[in-house]
Amino acid sequence: MNKRTITVKGRGSASAPPDWIKITMSLEAKNMDYEKTVNLAAKQLDQLRKSLEEHGFSKKDIKTTDFNVDTSYESVKDITGNYNRVFRGYLCSQNLYIGFEVDSRRLGNILRSLSRCESKPEFSIKYQLKDEKNLKEKLLKNAIADAIGKAKVIALAANVDLGEIMHIDYDWTEIRFVREDFQLSDASYNYSAASIDIEPEDIEASDNVSIIWEIE
Repeated sequence: MNKRTITVKGRGSASAPPDWIKITMSLEAKNMDYEKTVNLAAKQLDQLRKSLEEHGFSKKDIKTTDFNVDTSYESVKDITGNYNRVFRGYLCSQNLYIGFEVDSRRLGNILRSLSRCESKPEFSIKYQLKDEKNLKEKLLKNAIADAIGKAKVIALAANVDLGEIMHIDYDWTEIRFVREDFQLSDASYNYSAASIDIEPEDIEASDNVSIIWEIE
């Protein structure tokens, strides 16, 4: 005889204030000559590093996530109405990031330096958790507690007893503990470092777990 079962899904939520700032930066160099393009990209990177060295970042602290050199073309309409691909030069793009503990004053000083850097990097800010382990564990505990509480209510209402747990289903999908990017307009660069006093919201996340009980 097949055992009778009940399946209950629990949902857990948790939150914590961010303790880590990640600034992502991108640089672009363009020239009709390949060698000049690469040399310009190297110069831009050197300028960026010097700007960040003022705030205690060494070369190894400035991580590169992408470096790419590609050709650039443009579709141009000729006198006959046909479009032709016209070579516009070489484009070198670099993506980098730095990370540091949450500090509004330090953040303001860094952003001011980036806005004045000769390489003119584009950048955005993310607030994160440096160590996500504790919050992930809290999420899972809350999800299991929620499933157990729901199962007890259902069992009582259905006049049955919960037996042993037969199966726990958790998909282990990646949970992102990141606040959305903060974008600053060109006008923002004119403010002094002291005016950068951002208080980000707590980072919130939720996850689900399904538990199967035998019922008696």
